[in-house]
Amino acid sequence: MFYCAQPRFMFTLALLALAALGCKLSERLPTTSSTPSPQPRHTTPPTSSTQAVTPAPIQPIQASPAPTPASIPERPLSTQGPWWVYSSPEGIWTLNPDGSGVTLLLDRFETEADKHLFRLAAAPAGGMVAALEVEDSPAYSPPRLSILTLPEGKLRLLAQLLPQDVDYGNMDEEALDLARDRWAAVAACNEMAWSTDGRLAFNAAFEGPSADLYVYSPAEDRLLRLTSGPTQSVGPVWSPDNQYILHGGVERLYHEYSGAGYDYAAFWAARADVSSV
Repeated sequence: MFYCAQPRFMFTLALLALAALGCKLSERLPTTSSTPSPQPRHTTPPTSSTQAVTPAPIQPIQASPAPTPASIPERPLSTQGPWWVYSSPEGIWTLNPDGSGVTLLLDRFETEADKHLFRLAAAPAGGMVAALEVEDSPAYSPPRLSILTLPEGKLRLLAQLLPQDVDYGNMDEEALDLARDRWAAVAACNEMAWSTDGRLAFNAAFEGPSADLYVYSPAEDRLLRLTSGPTQSVGPVWSPDNQYILHGGVERLYHEYSGAGYDYAAFWAARADVSSV
């Protein structure tokens, strides 16, 4: 039938065309032979403009000499400031910014160093340092808050932050935990904060069963209680305009618990000049 013969005829013509093309290609391609090809002649390589470079020997890195410590000038403690202030178990020290004039302001060398506790907060101006001192920290002795003035080192007791007659030995476990938390809020964890206009915010518990927020104004020599409530006041922070003090109210501080955080009940903003929150 015609429709089958046409493809067969076309296929035959294609084979003939490929055979003819193969003959022509064979005439153009060189034939291989078993005769070895002649060896290339040795010629002098052309001269190159590239010069060989000998690498420089590797030098070991020399360590820079250690800087010579600057010598501390010999001069007395400045009467104008500024000063560095720091504490050690032996007392409170001050010195000039260049390291000179080291002076012991508060001498506690006669106390037991492993029991004594200091917390310091420097005022932004006026040469004042709030110094919280605990004589016997393991026995939960009541902390004392004083104002230390520089450079004369005059110490003025502001307040005892906890009553003296706390009988920790006759408390049950729950009452002892709460009493330890109250002590920690006014002693080991008391984060004192100065405002930019020279007022001191701190925690105290000498007028109630828990740590409350207080503010002291040196200019007016006035101590004001700002809060009262069942929770422990912690972490006072002044607002930029010095009108408010933000602080947390904590039900449990978990003092002496390993890895435990604060148990916050709320955060409050207290007016710094009146007893209201």
